[in-house]
Formats: sequence, structure tokens, C-alpha cells
Amino acid sequence: MSTTYGTASSITIPSDGDTIDAADVNTPLSAIWDQHDVLADTAALTAILVPTHGLIRYVRGYGHYVFVTSGTYAASTAQSPWILASGDGTPGRWVLDLTSQAVTTVTRVIRTSRNVIGVTAETAKSGVQAGPYDEIPSTATPLLNFFTGYLWFATANNASASPRHLCISLDDALVHGATLDSVKLYLKGKAGHGGLPVVMPALSIIRYDYATNTIVELRAAGMRDDQSGSTAAYEAVHSIVYTCDQNHTVDRTQYTYSAIVTNEADTNALNQLRLYNLELTMSSAGFR
Repeated sequence: MSTTYGTASSITIPSDGDTIDAADVNTPLSAIWDQHDVLADTAALTAILVPTHGLIRYVRGYGHYVFVTSGTYAASTAQSPWILASGDGTPGRWVLDLTSQAVTTVTRVIRTSRNVIGVTAETAKSGVQAGPYDEIPSTATPLLNFFTGYLWFATANNASASPRHLCISLDDALVHGATLDSVKLYLKGKAGHGGLPVVMPALSIIRYDYATNTIVELRAAGMRDDQSGSTAAYEAVHSIVYTCDQNHTVDRTQYTYSAIVTNEADTNALNQLRLYNLELTMSSAGFR
């Protein structure tokens, strides 16, 4: 008896004595051949009109794509060439083999003290602080103290809302071409606060364009303040999470990247705010 093979494009293999027509063989064989015949490039792929769910095509140098109109990746976007939209606007996506591995989460952790550029005088809180940053140590009374595993601000201004700004280079931890999704700063307030500082510590991530001498933040809302809800939480190891939502495709050929950290200030501010690690989370296309 006849036997049917395949799922996306099936073909029925006849047994001796079956009566078959050319269409019984030509139609399924044509569909199967189309899956393996070579398209020259992804432009030829996306030029296919009105693709249907389950349609498979092979592109030279890339491999097999399947068109999906529902389920995983049907409405997803990603860096080309992993997921591609149809050129004629048909709902769905062309999905390349191994797309599930195409965008990898990369985590890098650096000590805050490792790449310190310097610290400013006490000045108005700003996420795009450009300096000048004094060398460390720069005075008879150091502005920062360094320890194994952390650093701390040696001073704090409890008389006004002006903190110091610490600049830390992130360049060596970044993957060129990746998307910087978030940066987490681990920190700890000194014990003995009478209440939360009026000006809480804050974190900003900035990108400097040396061709135009301009600085932009990687978060539309600006600096991210410490969100501790109590002095107990503030005086324990905790974190500030800065979620990047703009200017965060890493291009190390054109920009340098830094973390700007401000210490506490104004009423209830104490010195010795500890800074531990910076944890950078990136999305990287490919297998980097």
C-alpha cells in the first residue's frame, strides 16, 4: 500500500499496482525541491510573495529559513539575518535555523575600583557630568579610599544637595555591536544613619562621542536613584539597577562608555559609602 512521508511537505510513495498521475508526483516533489534549491541571498528570500506558514527555503551562506505566522518568533524582531520580515508585508517572519541561539545574554562584572577615572568636586547632581575629574588621590585628604573588593567615598556633603561624581570606564567590559541592556551597581551605606539621606546615591551610564565632544545618557529618564526604602535596607548590601533604553548599541569605534556614580548628600549624609561591583548585562547577536 502507499506510504506518506514528511510533515511540512509530504509525498506519497506508491506501491506496485497503484494508479498515479503526474500531479501525484510532480506537486510534492516540486515543494520538496523548493526547500533545498538555493536562493542567492536574503533579498531573494524576502521577495517571495505571500509566503505561508511552514514554507521553507534555503539561502546560500545562511541555511534554511522557515516562515511562521504563529507561535514563537512570528512577530519577533532581531538583528538581521536571524529573523526577517516578508517584503510584501505578509504577517509573520522568516526564521533562520538556530535562531534560538542567535541572541545571547552576556554578563560582565567589574570592580568599581578597577577603572576609576577620577572624582569631581561637590557639584550639582548630573547624569552627564563631564568633569573635571581629579586624579586619585589628588589631595592631602583623599576623596576616595580603596580596599580589597571595594572603594568608598572618604567624604560626604551633609550641608547641601551637591554630591561628588565618580567616573568609571566601562569600555573593556563591553562587546562591540552588542546591546547594553542594564547595569547594576552593588553598594552599601555606612552604619549609623539617622534617616535616609535627602540626596540618595545615583547611577548613570553615559556615552561620549569624541568626534563631536558630546555626552548622552543611555536612559531616557536620566540618572537612577538608590531606591532603598529604609535605613536598614540602605545600610545593607543592595543594588541600583539602571535599565538602558536609548543610545545603547555598543560602538567602541566611535564612543567611550562610563558609569557616573554620585554619593549621598544633604541632611543625614555620611561618608564611607561603599561601592562594590558593576554588573553589565548585554544582548549579543551571534555566538560571542
